[in-house]
Amino acid sequence: MKKQNLKNIPISSFDNNGWLKPPFLLLINLIYLSKGLLLFIFSLASRQNGGDILSFFYPDKYSLYIAIALSIIPLLTIVSFTIGTIGSNLVLKRVLLSISAVLLLVKWISTANILAEEYKLFSSPAFYTLLVHSILIILALTSYKVKLFIKQFIKKKGFLEQDSTENKN
Repeated sequence: MKKQNLKNIPISSFDNNGWLKPPFLLLINLIYLSKGLLLFIFSLASRQNGGDILSFFYPDKYSLYIAIALSIIPLLTIVSFTIGTIGSNLVLKRVLLSISAVLLLVKWISTANILAEEYKLFSSPAFYTLLVHSILIILALTSYKVKLFIKQFIKKKGFLEQDSTENKN
């Protein structure tokens, strides 16, 4: 990527090694994917109303277990991006990001399927979940920073990283 295309991104968006830090919209999507485990943790913090909180979001106990299991990969992705440098353990981060993208698509499709089965468009909680989910995905996919962040993982190189040929001169 030409450095002139990067001039609108502040230097604070890059780490010390020249890798673009995870954009806010990407982290929000990953947190949204992790909501099952996060709701479980928040319900544990609220001893008196914890069961009510979980039963409101997950009336079926097994759907809670599935949501917790599916929340582990996005949380691991967030942790892997925030601990250490972005360029370290690149293969692991690429795998976690790819699995999270597949999970995002699967959750969107399953929510749309639930909405199609209910036949209650505006009165269904699945509609509002799908709406929020769609807005987050569209914002992330149209974000220039998210596109650059993903592109650096494809190229396996940070944007401001110096080439080995430049270091020799």
